[in-house]
Amino acid sequence: MIIDPRAKRRKTSQHVLIAIFLGLLFGGSLAAAQWFSTPWIRAKLAEQASAAELAERVLLQAESPHLIFRSSSEGIREGTDLHTALMAEQDDLLKSFQNRAENKSPENGGEITPWKVEIRYSLEAVSGPLSSLLRVETIDRPDKSERARYYSTLFNDADQTTLELSSLFKSSRGTIASLDKLLCQAIMMEKSERGYPLTINGPQDDCAIDPMVSFLDEAPFTFVPTKDAKFFSGIRFHFHAGRVGPQKQGDYIITIPQTMFRDYLVDHYRTRFTSVPPTS
Repeated sequence: MIIDPRAKRRKTSQHVLIAIFLGLLFGGSLAAAQWFSTPWIRAKLAEQASAAELAERVLLQAESPHLIFRSSSEGIREGTDLHTALMAEQDDLLKSFQNRAENKSPENGGEITPWKVEIRYSLEAVSGPLSSLLRVETIDRPDKSERARYYSTLFNDADQTTLELSSLFKSSRGTIASLDKLLCQAIMMEKSERGYPLTINGPQDDCAIDPMVSFLDEAPFTFVPTKDAKFFSGIRFHFHAGRVGPQKQGDYIITIPQTMFRDYLVDHYRTRFTSVPPTS
């Protein structure tokens, strides 16, 4: 079966809109044109153009009898190295899901219900050369209920490499134990707020004795931006349904402010974190 991938990169019409806006203003009166030329108006239009560049963009759409596939990005400018890298992996992703869907199709010639796959990439936060990227895959299969899976990447633009979370933290046993306990307690607090039993693996769970989760090697993670979007203000762990509790409890998205783990960071990376609000 041949897939017809209809790659659709959304091209913004922002320049056209701005041109129309300019024409209306200049056509209306000289005063309007002078008002438009003030710096704060130009800055506002620049913000709108920048927002349009960062809006959701479709990377690839394709459909076959076995698969309906769509991938998109948000917060990632077209033409950047990151956008180019994402585009480069779309064909392989499409082929992989197509093969999986075909292998799960009825063998007796029964009616085929296509898989529906939605992949969304989002740039969650940036601090200096570090960019925190999240990929969410939502798969709707006829033989299983819809489910989401999370993947994350921490990209260092300074040397074009990816970093493990452990690279940012001290490697002592005391640090690792404290971080594991911190994550475990945050999960238990979320369970308490949801009204669920305070357990991960069983009724005897105790974060102080055996945290049962690993801060550095557990779930996909992203960083939380500060209000001015220049630093990281915290970390967010993405647990899919069934990882830290029964499937019916759903996903757990756990956010921990940087004040709780700042002391465990390597000095070199500590400057990338702050909770100080931006100056006015």
